[in-house]
Amino acid sequence: MIDDRYMYHSLPAKQIQGLDRSLLYGPRHHHVFLIRDPLEMILSWNVKADVHQEPCSLHSLSLVVMCELYSELRSHASRPPVLIRSEQLRERPAYTLQLLCASLGR
Repeated sequence: MIDDRYMYHSLPAKQIQGLDRSLLYGPRHHHVFLIRDPLEMILSWNVKADVHQEPCSLHSLSLVVMCELYSELRSHASRPPVLIRSEQLRERPAYTLQLLCASLGR
């Protein structure tokens, strides 16, 4: 059975450019950002350079758009977004997900 009360999206922040962001501010929305250390992102970019097909930049890493979106959600959404560091999730997955569920009231 699919529960239509929950929706999960995983996409680079730059892919939401042009979206009416007011749609993200609903009172029942919870936003979670899975973030990586920017230096790790830069260093790993060249490993998959043939896949990316563009040079490493702030735009290609989506860092500017992600910061803008985070700031907007902090200002306009009914709840502040939750941040999860990827290394924390990788090192302690069960604990990190317990904390996430608690912060989402689940």
